[in-house]
Amino acid sequence: MVIKMVKYCPRCGAANEDNAMYCKQCGNPLPPSPSQDQQASTQQPGPQQPGPQPPYPPPQQQFYQQPQFVGEQYPGTAYILSLIGGIFVLLGGIIVMVVGAIFTVYLLGIGGLYGVLGIIWGIIILIGASRLKSRPMEHNTWGIIILVFSILSWFGGMGGLFIGFLLGLIGGILALTWHPPMYHM
Repeated sequence: MVIKMVKYCPRCGAANEDNAMYCKQCGNPLPPSPSQDQQASTQQPGPQQPGPQPPYPPPQQQFYQQPQFVGEQYPGTAYILSLIGGIFVLLGGIIVMVVGAIFTVYLLGIGGLYGVLGIIWGIIILIGASRLKSRPMEHNTWGIIILVFSILSWFGGMGGLFIGFLLGLIGGILALTWHPPMYHM
């Protein structure tokens, strides 16, 4: 019958093998067992230090370092500009629809239809902007959608009073040129 010696960790109390130098659960350095002390004293009879021995070094809190992001988590500037641009395109579409409905001579009576298109394109730009924040890894897709519908806003919604077109254009370009965050150790 073989009896195994067990060494308990002073930090977490986990049972370890007698010859273990570090705790298998928390990594804390373990004090030498009596058998290790005898081996060390027979192998190296070096000079003894006077006075009490210092305690073991403090245990490490983590054995690995958590990766940290370097950069924006989502294309924030592109998101904000596209969001504001989409609101202006939506407002421009509403204005064109109302004016086109009131003055039926505007574009031969189809001014209201152009306004509806402006409203739809403004909504699509707003959806693209919100997806930039919720799905940042698809930034190229949403950047192209924002860009295309910002340009189309000239054909229904007066280009979002020009401000919506300009902000959507810049937001779409920024979304296309955004780089996802990198992990840094």
